[in-house]
Amino acid sequence: MARKLKQVITSSGTDRRATGYYATPLLVAEYFYQRCVAINPEGHMVFDPCVGQEELLTPFIAANTKQAERFKLQSTDVLRHLSVYQSHFLQGDFLLTPKAQQTKASECDFIVANPPYNCHEVDYIKQHKADLKHKFKDVGVHNMYSMFLAAMIDKAADGCVIATICDSSFLTAKVHSKLRKKILSSCIIHDLILCPTDLFLDQGANVRTCILVLQKGRNLQQPRVRLLNRPLNQADFFAALAEECFIYKALTDIVLNSDVDNMELLVGVPCEIKALFDGPRLSAKFACISGVSTGNDHAFIRKQPEAGFSVPFYKNPSSSKFFCAPNGFLIDDFLHQSQCDANFNVRNQQYLMQSGITCSSMGIEFSACLLPQGSLFGVNPNIICDEQSSWWLVAYLNSDLVKYCVRGVLIRTNMITSGYVARLPLPDFTVLAKQQLAQLAKQAYQGARQQQDLAAPLASINQLVNKELKFSEQTIADIALFCRQIVKRT
Repeated sequence: MARKLKQVITSSGTDRRATGYYATPLLVAEYFYQRCVAINPEGHMVFDPCVGQEELLTPFIAANTKQAERFKLQSTDVLRHLSVYQSHFLQGDFLLTPKAQQTKASECDFIVANPPYNCHEVDYIKQHKADLKHKFKDVGVHNMYSMFLAAMIDKAADGCVIATICDSSFLTAKVHSKLRKKILSSCIIHDLILCPTDLFLDQGANVRTCILVLQKGRNLQQPRVRLLNRPLNQADFFAALAEECFIYKALTDIVLNSDVDNMELLVGVPCEIKALFDGPRLSAKFACISGVSTGNDHAFIRKQPEAGFSVPFYKNPSSSKFFCAPNGFLIDDFLHQSQCDANFNVRNQQYLMQSGITCSSMGIEFSACLLPQGSLFGVNPNIICDEQSSWWLVAYLNSDLVKYCVRGVLIRTNMITSGYVARLPLPDFTVLAKQQLAQLAKQAYQGARQQQDLAAPLASINQLVNKELKFSEQTIADIALFCRQIVKRT
């Protein structure tokens, strides 16, 4: 699929996506300052590796006018107040310059940063790919912010406080599991605060970010982590910071750390929901897989069945629930095609043409539909199961609980693969509950085929699931609130 040109042009004519620079709100900078001096009241050396327009250094500069130059400031970027800290200006590429050549960075008490959020598409990564892969072999070369975060941890001395605002995708994405391991093995976590999606909206970015405050050194005592779930807007966010509307939890309460998990960091997840992840997962009973990727859908899939293209093909039910029509019809000799075309891949061939459930792969909404026998499926998540299991399971998968588990726990982005769905909790529903769920699913299936509103059966499914799992009223309310505001809460 061709990518559209992605640009966010500023008033000066530069592309924010090329530079990765977004101005940090001064209230965030002030929060960083307050947290740094609260955690280490004696600290005085401050380093910003990606200074931009000096927003994060501004509170420290202001403090120097009142406290007789208490703070010594460093940076690796163009400075408006160069005369304030010219002797501490560090030349060079922060990511690739060896630590030995940046001795002052390793002497800092505080590192503050709003790193660029560019991904692998940015020219810098393309041009330095080999060097970056060598330098960041422990966490990978996935985007700029993750490498900056890894570099800050590497270059910091023990005891250094690291305060950063960055993309929150690292909290759950599997590709960042090594970065999470690095954080947890090298630092203690003081703060994990989810920012509203509109924090940078006035600069053209509808991005999900978080504030992360770390302290280098595992010999330090891990405090209870200061947490804030994602507020709906800037006003609520800044009010929460000012009024300190935080919750505090032990680190073990916010990390998924079983053998099948990847040290995901959780914020705002009720303990009753996290406890479900201590039990059986979907993959313990059912195969959760992906199937065919053609490499060229236009050549091998037709919108309507025709000679040589008669295999119903499901690649993403999108927001459809319980029932959806096939997305197209696959070429009949798909197995032969896979043998002669390296770009045409047929995975999990032992499950071909079996019935089950097909799940959405893209979009914030998570949904599941019945997969008829004799069909094939794409790289979206698909669950192979018999007809008796498929009815109660498709009801459960369309519940608000599962939507919460997918978007609030497993993966806080708009894309999900079979590996994430395989790790969904699989509660031990009673026989009666399964029968009731199956009946509701059949009712919803018929309604979906007739394009009816499914609000009533979905509400009954949610009520049954919540009752069966004995959720508290607070947990039920948390799930409902998250699902109602899922775009802003994810």
